[in-house]
Amino acid sequence: MWANKRAGPPAAGPQKRLIIKGLRAIPALPANYKTDTLARLRSAIQAIQLSQPTPQGLEELYRDCEGLCLHKFGSDIYAMVQAELGAYTRQRLDEINRLSDASVGGSVLELTTQFWVGYTQQLDMIKCIFLYLDRTYVLQSANVA
Repeated sequence: MWANKRAGPPAAGPQKRLIIKGLRAIPALPANYKTDTLARLRSAIQAIQLSQPTPQGLEELYRDCEGLCLHKFGSDIYAMVQAELGAYTRQRLDEINRLSDASVGGSVLELTTQFWVGYTQQLDMIKCIFLYLDRTYVLQSANVA
């Protein structure tokens, strides 16, 4: 068997103690954190809708959404996303109606199909950004889902 190199009782010296102190002040958010972060998220949605690259990476935008949700701003994000997607959809449907009235570019069904294919691809990217919002705020709010 293995022999214990330390034979005998432990040394009788002073024992060290671990002291845990609480936070003295709760860290505060910067004054413009909410507005700046919502503006970044809004510009990302608009860039995706215009098929342009987003100014920030998708992971950074996801973390922005997560940070706002953790600071209880989920309702503000949800309202912004709902407004942006609603405005874009209304604008595109008005455009489809205008083009179908002028008989330019095909039938209403073809225009709607083109819009739907692009829109679902855009929603997939937007869903990746706001997945944390969906998993936390939307599931916990009865009036949203």
